[in-house]
Amino acid sequence: RRLLLGYATADAGEPVAGLVPCRVGAGGFDTGEMDGELLGRFVSYCEKVFGLRDRLGGKRRPARWGAVLRDVVRDFLADGSEPVRGAGGREDRALARELAEESAAVRALVRDFENEVSDARSPVPFEVVRDVLVERADGTARETARLADGATVAGLGAGRIFPAGVVCVAGMNDGVFPRSPSTPSFDVVAAGHARRGDRDVRREDRFAFLEALLAARRCFIATYAGRGLRDDAPIPPSVLVDELKDYLRRRFPGERFETRHPLQPFSPRYFESNVTHAPGPAPSEAAGVDEDLFSYSRGMCEAAQAVRAGMAASESPSRFAGLTLPAPDASRRCVDLADLVAFFANPTRFFLRNRLGVRLDLDDLTLEDEEPFELDNLELHRLRSDIWDQVQAGVRPERGAALLRGSGRLPQAGLGRIVHERAREEVEPLEGLLAPHRKALDAQPRPVEFDLGAFRVTGAVENVDPSIERTNGAESSGTEAGGAEPDRMVWWRTGGRRARDRIDIWLRQLAWAAAGHGRLEAIGVWRERGAWKSAAFPPPEDAREHLGRWLDAWWQGLVAPLSFFPETSFAFAKAVASVPDDGDVIPEAVLEVAREKAYVAWLGNPYQPGPAEGSDLHLALVHDAGDPLAGAFEDLATKLLVPLAKSQP
Repeated sequence: RRLLLGYATADAGEPVAGLVPCRVGAGGFDTGEMDGELLGRFVSYCEKVFGLRDRLGGKRRPARWGAVLRDVVRDFLADGSEPVRGAGGREDRALARELAEESAAVRALVRDFENEVSDARSPVPFEVVRDVLVERADGTARETARLADGATVAGLGAGRIFPAGVVCVAGMNDGVFPRSPSTPSFDVVAAGHARRGDRDVRREDRFAFLEALLAARRCFIATYAGRGLRDDAPIPPSVLVDELKDYLRRRFPGERFETRHPLQPFSPRYFESNVTHAPGPAPSEAAGVDEDLFSYSRGMCEAAQAVRAGMAASESPSRFAGLTLPAPDASRRCVDLADLVAFFANPTRFFLRNRLGVRLDLDDLTLEDEEPFELDNLELHRLRSDIWDQVQAGVRPERGAALLRGSGRLPQAGLGRIVHERAREEVEPLEGLLAPHRKALDAQPRPVEFDLGAFRVTGAVENVDPSIERTNGAESSGTEAGGAEPDRMVWWRTGGRRARDRIDIWLRQLAWAAAGHGRLEAIGVWRERGAWKSAAFPPPEDAREHLGRWLDAWWQGLVAPLSFFPETSFAFAKAVASVPDDGDVIPEAVLEVAREKAYVAWLGNPYQPGPAEGSDLHLALVHDAGDPLAGAFEDLATKLLVPLAKSQP
């Protein structure tokens, strides 16, 4: 409780018992805003949990335990009267209905318990009550099913099966039925010799199966999962089903008595028969059609028709082949520079999210069950970024290590100290590299706004040195400003330089010049092969012409998936740009080398670390068949990235 109260009152930057409190906001964690209401509800919940120890202690009469259980259900389970918030803070009615149904089931269980123990007078501990509730919830203590006019559902147990026209036993998989109860090693009774009258669960289950078989007057059905949902591997049925099948083969040789259902309910096999399945004699088998498979679902029939039509009409195995959406409205021609940069970081992901509403990134909320001994490259990059923020804020190394350890970003004990020391040693030289550019880093973003063809580009360029004054007018651009000293922008990253980072720098340089601010030189600082690198990126020429090509590609990528992949496309363009210009035609030998480089970037290099670009979930979904580097891929990479590859070191 003291730890919880410390979390409720402490600053998010101060550890409590060695742990750093999370910042909780409406959008999730780490939003920088404390949600007092949510934290207060969490504190109230914890206080109620702490109080359970006192409420469930000691002995009480069973009737009194029923009143305690009602109070617990009221405190911890929703009754559907209050709205339930789902993802994004929106009201989720389906979730509220599901929670209300589960709460009603628990309340009914408590009522049944109270009715059963209404005449009991001897005090009992909660452990006894818990065992009774568990048995009733598992169904082992439920009443025998009563006969009904329609279908009667009951647990498969001895003495619970009534004679019926059709008896169906479901879930008859190996290991599930008959049961194989495990006994602890210290159970001396189970370890001893079996005596007459001792209970045998497996024999009871075998007898229940025989009762169900004898109770069937017209039809007996046994179902089991015969194939795995993940790998389609065969799954054996219960030993009782195997014994029944062996008997039927001997008793009725040559007869079919087993039906293998498709994995999906919309399989066309369910709707290929022309026989009407109505009460009466079994239909005769038609050639090539399994008459045992049928379905009454109209929705699944329509789905099966769509599947069959798609299989017949498909000219390409790719589900996105030839997909073209209507062009967006004219308002989308007003392009924000940040959106343009985000688009070309992964055009396929942008298309799926913004045009089709498909999101493949899932938040993994599972907790790790193993202590990490080292961090991967992504975690090291985040750690270096956090340490850099601490260095800029003047946080001492000891306190910074404590904050990172308390937030779970470091391994425990000495391993965490070693990782932190190494990461801090790697980050400290960055301050010296960026010190000459402090004015640019502290400067306010400089706005850009201009028209280019049918597009209007707006946004801002950050980290531009304000001390360099233009001398040839604000309206000059590109080659017109060639005689003046260029403006200077600073770009840095605690990790390696990627192709998307090159595109980011290039687009900001183009937008700066196209807006009439003159030429813009970029100073890049990044970490590569264990050392810090720094380079100057010269101002691009013909900025408006180059940026117009990028905007045209942006518009194409809003209508259909764009064959542009930053890493792969840059690998192709870099190989092409490494050869001196020989006119407008690229030699075939150069193209072959460039294609080899592109395929290595797409498929991955077994001799170099890092995932292949083609393994991205969005790219794998859209470009799941055929050659993704065919078609417009080479043309886009040549028009957009070859000038970039020639300009940047």
